[in-house]
Amino acid sequence: GTEPSHMHYELDENYFRGYEWWLMKEAKKRNPNIILMGLPWSFPGWLGKGFSWPYVNLQLTAYYIVRWILGAKRYHDLDIDYIGIWNERPFDASYIKELRKMLDYQGLQQVKIIASDNLWEPISSSMLLDHDLWKAVDVIGAHYPGTHTVWNAKMTGKKLWSSEDFSTVNDDDGAGCWGRILNQNYVNGNMTS
Repeated sequence: GTEPSHMHYELDENYFRGYEWWLMKEAKKRNPNIILMGLPWSFPGWLGKGFSWPYVNLQLTAYYIVRWILGAKRYHDLDIDYIGIWNERPFDASYIKELRKMLDYQGLQQVKIIASDNLWEPISSSMLLDHDLWKAVDVIGAHYPGTHTVWNAKMTGKKLWSSEDFSTVNDDDGAGCWGRILNQNYVNGNMTS
């Protein structure tokens, strides 16, 4: 689900807005081994300095994301395992590398980066051409991949995920369709999640 920003403006930090904190804690109670992920769907305007583009100041945007991960731990004792870049939007290779650098600097080496939560390309070919980008990304995530992976994604040697997918109907038949999609993603596309 979506939640309000933890930083409506630069000096505003509130880690109790929204229901997602409660939801993650309840999930951890039921399954302590559940994996927690975050994926920005949008960014507050102050990050773009008047533009709706979070890549104006890469360090500031990375700081915003890292503060959320640190706040999850400090205020809710939640360890975020994976972080995405920007839901179904263009990625910025320099931002991904800056995010990795800031995560590492803050002692968050265990937090893995998923990119780009959109299509297999151009992230896959970009990773093959940029070794530092390749090192920064742990998982290539595609949305609605149709059970297939592109060659360049396979060539990266990274984990491949369908990081967003769907089933046809929302009933018992839909559960079978969901199982079929997950199995076909693995068999046809080498996707492990």
